[in-house]
Amino acid sequence: PSMSSTAADSLTFWCTCPPGLEDLARDEALESLASFDVRSVEASRGRLVCNIAAPLADGDSQNQLIRSVLNLRMPANHFLVFYECCPFDLVNDEGQTIDKSESLDRLIDLVPQANWQLAMSAWRTLFYEPDGRHSEIQNVGHEPLPDYKFTRSKPYQAGDSQPKLQSSEDPSPNDQAPSGPKVKDPSKLSFRCTCYRAGSGHSFQSMEVAAAVGAAVQDYFGWNVDLKNYDIEVVIWIEGPLVRICLSLNRLCMDFRGQLVDVGSTALRSTIAAGMIRLCKPRSGEIICDCMCGSGSIPLEAWTTHQNAYHLAGDCHPVAIDKCAANIANWCQRWDQRSPVELIRWNLCQFPVRPGTVDVFLADLPFGKRLGSRRENASLYPAALSAMAKSCVPVTGRACLLSADRKNLSRAIKLMSEYWTIARTIGVGIGGITASIVLLNRTATTKSAASVVAPGAKSD
Repeated sequence: PSMSSTAADSLTFWCTCPPGLEDLARDEALESLASFDVRSVEASRGRLVCNIAAPLADGDSQNQLIRSVLNLRMPANHFLVFYECCPFDLVNDEGQTIDKSESLDRLIDLVPQANWQLAMSAWRTLFYEPDGRHSEIQNVGHEPLPDYKFTRSKPYQAGDSQPKLQSSEDPSPNDQAPSGPKVKDPSKLSFRCTCYRAGSGHSFQSMEVAAAVGAAVQDYFGWNVDLKNYDIEVVIWIEGPLVRICLSLNRLCMDFRGQLVDVGSTALRSTIAAGMIRLCKPRSGEIICDCMCGSGSIPLEAWTTHQNAYHLAGDCHPVAIDKCAANIANWCQRWDQRSPVELIRWNLCQFPVRPGTVDVFLADLPFGKRLGSRRENASLYPAALSAMAKSCVPVTGRACLLSADRKNLSRAIKLMSEYWTIARTIGVGIGGITASIVLLNRTATTKSAASVVAPGAKSD
């Protein structure tokens, strides 16, 4: 196959984002990384690939670029690509699928070709703790073992489940095998290898790739293997004939960012909340209200990105209020600031806010699965839109609603068409459920408090 590593004058970042919100994530990346030379930002289902010109021989600038990518709000996982191979041949000259053993051989051969200097430079920037957990580590560079020699004990057979690997330091058959579990060498880094695949035509499984490439990396550097308490995560991303070797830039998924310490069964991911907030385009000085706050994902995310706005949050359920209060308190302790959100227990159908005062409404409506039911949503949704219409600023007000009960939501919007118009609808995947994010614009028609529709009542 024709192989090409990542260009020396550019950095490629591969990010995962909520399915359906790729265009919003792409706009955020172009806006947030505008100070760098962004060459391209490609969006595909659930993924974002950013190619950015590398800073010229300036370590501080490269560190700033990496941290700027990590500060993007919508991606959940960030990876730095330090080797790319395309096309990675899946069929031979006769048009037959290349067998598993040969394909794994070719993947193993990519390990010495990867730009480990780039990967280790980024790792040292983000994770290296010379005075902490890495105080005993003797070598955090990118050089392989001096006597590195990656060999195989026997030719592969087509039916092998995974390659049998052997390095130059393997004991001879006459040596006695040590008893008990293998002890980690505290003077060396630990790592794990993960493989993600998409597409068809692969003769191998993800676990087989992870085992084969992981063994090659271990022989190359002599690192310890640790699947839980690892220092470095090497990720192999295979999409059809494209192979990328990446370094994971964040230890934990950014879906909740560590902001939520007390979550319920229906807590909204912070990455999706960021997309809803970006869709509304809040301005400085506006009042942003999450009228069904639950665990508080939306108000905490909204304050993080729009600190010059005023934030309201509330819910009718006492458990939701307790969870949201706990998360806000944890946030205040973490950042040593006062509470950024005014939290109130209220009934949305008896909304205690003056008419025409809220600029932006955000709500993660009950889906009718784990919470509530579709029958209850049929009366709840019109009542919620009616109460929002009363308190929302005419003409300039917006409402961004998330729900998987698209039938009842569409029906409620039709009932309230005098007060709301649909500006945009986006389908988004949430844990296997297809939901919709609907952006509504407030019309100029005013609504009095007496005309609010209560659940179970008919609309005017």
